[in-house]
Amino acid sequence: MLEDLHWGDLPSVQFVDAALRRLDGAPFFVLALARPEVRDTFPRLWEDRAVYELRLPDLSKRAGEKLARAVLGDSVEAETVDRVVAQSAGNAFYLEELIRAVAAGKGEHLPETVLAMVEGRLERLDPAERRVLRAASVFGQVAWRDGILALLGGVTASELDAALARIVESEFLARRPDGRFPGQIEYVFRQSIVREAAYATLTEADRVLGHQLAAGWLEGDGESEAALLAEHLDRGGRPAEAVDRWLRAAAQALEGNDLAAAIARADRGVASGAAGEVRGELRLIQAEARRWRNENLEAERCAREAMDLFPRSHPSWYVAASERANTAGKLGHLAELVALGELLLEAPAGSAGSRDVGALHQAAIQLAHAGRFPLAQALLDRMAHAAATEPDRDPRAAMHLHQARASWASCRGDAAAYRRETEASIELAERIGDLRTACLQRSNLGDAYTTLGGFAEAERALRDALDGAARLGLDFVGTVARLNLGVALASQGRVDESRAALREAIERNGDKGDRRVEAGARFYLALASSLAADLDEAEQQARLGIAAAAHAPLMAYGHAVLARVLLAQDRSAEALASAQEARGVLDRLGELEVGESLVRLVHAEALFAVGDRRGAMGAILTARDVLLARAQKITDPAWRESFLRRVPDNAATMARARQWLGSA
Repeated sequence: MLEDLHWGDLPSVQFVDAALRRLDGAPFFVLALARPEVRDTFPRLWEDRAVYELRLPDLSKRAGEKLARAVLGDSVEAETVDRVVAQSAGNAFYLEELIRAVAAGKGEHLPETVLAMVEGRLERLDPAERRVLRAASVFGQVAWRDGILALLGGVTASELDAALARIVESEFLARRPDGRFPGQIEYVFRQSIVREAAYATLTEADRVLGHQLAAGWLEGDGESEAALLAEHLDRGGRPAEAVDRWLRAAAQALEGNDLAAAIARADRGVASGAAGEVRGELRLIQAEARRWRNENLEAERCAREAMDLFPRSHPSWYVAASERANTAGKLGHLAELVALGELLLEAPAGSAGSRDVGALHQAAIQLAHAGRFPLAQALLDRMAHAAATEPDRDPRAAMHLHQARASWASCRGDAAAYRRETEASIELAERIGDLRTACLQRSNLGDAYTTLGGFAEAERALRDALDGAARLGLDFVGTVARLNLGVALASQGRVDESRAALREAIERNGDKGDRRVEAGARFYLALASSLAADLDEAEQQARLGIAAAAHAPLMAYGHAVLARVLLAQDRSAEALASAQEARGVLDRLGELEVGESLVRLVHAEALFAVGDRRGAMGAILTARDVLLARAQKITDPAWRESFLRRVPDNAATMARARQWLGSA
């Protein structure tokens, strides 16, 4: 049973969500109680689970009268009962306070607000009890016996215990023997408005001193929640000391995958006066959190500021460079990406462990996506050397290396290595507890299986990635997984499902600025729409994708997709022009990361359509030979056969070659 879930934390909610998912069908039941604001704190609370939500309505007039009579008896006049029931407006707590006022003989002059009623009740306590309650209110909704004692100078332990007993009897506080701290008696305010009323009676000087003392006691008693300590220090007028706690609190939130809290806490640290490298660390946390949330423009801003705050020899400089390379690639800032890659090649080698490996990894894969293969290869070689220095002691560096090798294999057309290296990166990510990276790599694993023609395996991996992305709040991973799922579904002939997934990917990407995702999703949607014979939609999406594409390799694929659509519309001359545009990029780069088989195939088909049979046969012969050379890299015969026979563009290439050349 979870009580007051509106005061809960996201990692705990996600932990319960995982239990509900994994124990589906088992005798496991969760009862959560919360105020309506729980929907503000957790808007998508367990939405994918079998949740039954019971919203408690206001007390009916009849129920209110029954409660009032049960407490006040029959001696109270009916109009008094009617008045308190009407004033409560169905709120059980308000009614309780109104009944208390009547029972205390104050029913004739009831205050207008419940807060005023509570303040009136507080005034009836003796001064010592009010002082104890005020000290407890400094801690928040929950306070601890020894903590209260630390705030009350000149009060003995026995005097405090006697006052607390009377306060509990008056129903202001509830006593819990087994609280958060071992051996500490915990006291909980029965209603938050009581805590607010008690806190409101403190002078500003008392509040500042109280929060200072509360921070000292909590830290001395082993409080591990840095956000709580930071809040007390901030309110205690010690913002400089709060900065380090806000940094730790932001890091804790990021570790717990509460990305919104990580961003907010880092902002609090900056607002408290963080400067220099500490400010840089706060911005780094925000850059990573915003990257996972697919907030690329903000992630870029934070990464750029962080990078400027560290010397180049500092390990965190590499982390900032990694984040900046990632966003530069997504946003299509090619000149900045190239400059970063060159800067990383000049940086001191191996000085930052997994951090410089991670920076080299991000720069290398983004440059490979952009078709800058020589610079990407140089970074990959540098990365392999850096990761090899401590492979056993630094599994994160090895994870980065496997990720980079997977991306490189994808770019160079080695489908088997793409799958193998991606699986290795997932294993390492899970071993070190990096659930976000493991989730992202599952999406890439789905893409790798699609490349091999393993569409059922791809769908399983991608649905796992979608489930993880929803659970962890990873908007970017969810968008990419939907894009990849759209391709896997179309390859299985499930065109309507494919188009729905791709449209959702485009919608989710929205104004995030990730041009690679937008262009890719539109190209795949164009192909799926073409399969559905919706050629107008197909052409529109292909042209929108070309406009969004940031790099030549992706534009080449887009022109090939457009050529395919134009051929289906019998616009052969236009199709050939578009196909030649794509083939020109391929000839200049030597190879393409995405869609090389389609570029070669559609060029041959466009030549054939305009009557250039000799050119078409030469083009399809080259396409077949390149495809067979790629297939030879796949050592497993079953997967090699799947690659050639089940991947639509590959199968079509082989079929055209047999048809036109009369050979296998």
